[in-house]
Amino acid sequence: MQRFSLPQESQKALLRRVGAEPCDVDVPGWVIELAARVRRHLDGKLDDFRDVLIDFSEASVFEATVYRALRGVGPGETTTYGTLAAIIGEPGAARALGRAMATNPVPLLVPCHRVLAAGGKVGGFSAYGGSVTKERLLAIEGVRWSRQGDLFA
Repeated sequence: MQRFSLPQESQKALLRRVGAEPCDVDVPGWVIELAARVRRHLDGKLDDFRDVLIDFSEASVFEATVYRALRGVGPGETTTYGTLAAIIGEPGAARALGRAMATNPVPLLVPCHRVLAAGGKVGGFSAYGGSVTKERLLAIEGVRWSRQGDLFA
């Protein structure tokens, strides 16, 4: 898998996000099963999706390293840009990490919504709905915080 999208405001926006054209094709069984798993996750039956094979060949080496490391942050867990940068051995790369998150081709499967800004603040999110969507995903996973950014796991 190279592309995945959370719901978008329209089919046109969805196709633009994943770089596809409308077409009539038979949907492979693994895609149907993955969609069912995503629905169950969003209904509160949490899944880490670590077994889903993802093709990072279109990502830079840095982005692929970030995405692989981030797959280790499970549902209900969070990390910060700075912590993740240190984990991959690039402690000064928090901003570059943010750019990698903004171009994540497979959100939820590479859980960029679990990366918070310093001090536990929600930070941005490039999926449709922005930080509101990020907050909803985190809430589904049981992560809570105050408006001041203090986490309550």
